[in-house]
Amino acid sequence: GNTTIQSGGTLAAGNSPGILNNTGDLTFTTGSIFEWDLDLSQAPVETNRGVACDGVNVGGTLCGTDVIFKIVLTGTQDFTDSFWGVAGTTRTWTNIFTGSDGSTPIANWASIFGGGFQYSYNGETIAPVQGFFTVSGNSLSWTAVPEPSNAVVGLLVAAGLLRRRRLMGPARPS
Repeated sequence: GNTTIQSGGTLAAGNSPGILNNTGDLTFTTGSIFEWDLDLSQAPVETNRGVACDGVNVGGTLCGTDVIFKIVLTGTQDFTDSFWGVAGTTRTWTNIFTGSDGSTPIANWASIFGGGFQYSYNGETIAPVQGFFTVSGNSLSWTAVPEPSNAVVGLLVAAGLLRRRRLMGPARPS
């Protein structure tokens, strides 16, 4: 039937990645939490819904405002694994919330998640260090960025080459 998650309440599909079927409307109130499990060992993680990541089938309307999206890493991985660190890589999950058939993504579900992100691994609060998550339309995306030390080294090399070029001046004909 119709379900409302109150402020401070949490909706989770299970204790590990799984699929939750909600036959009616699903309403999140401001300050409620959607807990999304992700297991990187169950490839392909972006499309292996119910095994690698949670999914919610909604038979009615999905709505809410300023809901918190909590990402829970299960298994043995954490945010230092190589999965997260390939600079310039974007990983996208579009089937987190679907209609009751489980295959048609609900349009614009990301609009309800204005409450920000929370992260958890082995019951501890953690945060990603090699990139960031965003929600837009009907998808959750991860974008990896270069490690700060690599970015600084790259900038220093570029600055050194530019300085060398300026010191040498323009090429003179012989």
